[in-house]
Amino acid sequence: MYAFGNEIYDTIGKTDLMQYQRFKKYNPNAKFVMKNLTEAKPPAGYNYHVKGVSRTEILIEERDGDAPTRGGSSFLVRSDAVSIQICHYDDFFNGTYIVHCPLPECTCRNISVWLMYYNFTAYSGNHYPVRKLLWRRRSCNLHKGEARLSLSHRADLHSPTNAENMVTWYLKNKQWVATSLTGKEYTEMSKLALCGCVKNIRKLFCIGASHMRFKCDYIMSQCYDMPADIPIQHKALTVGNIHYLSVSRMFKFPKLWDTYLKNETLDRRDVVIIQTGAHDMAKSSMQYTMDVSVVTLVRALGLLQTKSEKLGFRLLYVTTTPFPENDRRGTKGNRTNFALAAYNRKLKADLLSKKVNVFDEFGVLLPQQDINYPCGCHYLCRATKNKSSYIIGKVGMIAASMMLRNNVC
Repeated sequence: MYAFGNEIYDTIGKTDLMQYQRFKKYNPNAKFVMKNLTEAKPPAGYNYHVKGVSRTEILIEERDGDAPTRGGSSFLVRSDAVSIQICHYDDFFNGTYIVHCPLPECTCRNISVWLMYYNFTAYSGNHYPVRKLLWRRRSCNLHKGEARLSLSHRADLHSPTNAENMVTWYLKNKQWVATSLTGKEYTEMSKLALCGCVKNIRKLFCIGASHMRFKCDYIMSQCYDMPADIPIQHKALTVGNIHYLSVSRMFKFPKLWDTYLKNETLDRRDVVIIQTGAHDMAKSSMQYTMDVSVVTLVRALGLLQTKSEKLGFRLLYVTTTPFPENDRRGTKGNRTNFALAAYNRKLKADLLSKKVNVFDEFGVLLPQQDINYPCGCHYLCRATKNKSSYIIGKVGMIAASMMLRNNVC
């Protein structure tokens, strides 16, 4: 979401969700089949014309032979300067796309447009992206503050935390630092601040697969001595007042809650944080994930939110993180960033309708999707060295700190 002139735009993930809906319409019998991935290479007749129509907008025209297409292509548009942005685009489903790429600062930057998928193949699974560079230009913002979200626009946002969850990443002292659209800078929380926050909680429950497990490990390692012999892929762990429970798929969450936590005594001093979805996208079709798994999870979290309002404990859902573009080791199924954007958009909207608080970690981390990670597809992980545990992943630590600052502390 951003402001341009006097208008507020919210295109993050919107096109992806609309593309998924078109994909389902045009491919009603599409099925997920586990097989070796192939490149989503467009036919020879596909061609693209890209041009900048202003300093902040880019027009993409797509044709199949001599005729416009019905849309469905997915692009990665990246802005590089002293900051990194991932720019968002609208698909008009007539072969026309408009990229919105507001400049976050008064400077010059390089903008690159890559074709990643064509004709809705981002949602069909079993495809590597094309990664074809279509356009690269240098653009300059000559007017300080142009196309930035002003404080007067904050009242128009859907929730008071939205402006804080949308960030631009800046390279500062050789470290990436996230800055919100309101100018607030997010760094890794100090050990004192993090533990002061966490130890004011009576019980902190972290529920999810590996992304949540590593966030929980990070919090535990800051506040307590982590035993070195704990397996990296542990399924359940309690250290101090922090409890981690593993759940890999959305449809498994209700059973996990009934089995382990249904009779747990919770009150206003407790916090429950949940993050899942990556395994669903790797092992299920888009249609099953969107129309079955999401519905199951939203129903369960809606009931839990009702219980939260009654008992006073805080409930938070964290969106699934983007998949690093440079890591193909775990790429399978529909786990592309374009499919993840569609899934996260739908889940976020459905949960907000149930009044469930959502931290959009996907949107926070998306500009950092091409950083080299020492731990596969994770932005934060626990490594072992000399029989001691330590956490790596500065960008992941900043995102985890944002999650705590904005929603827990």
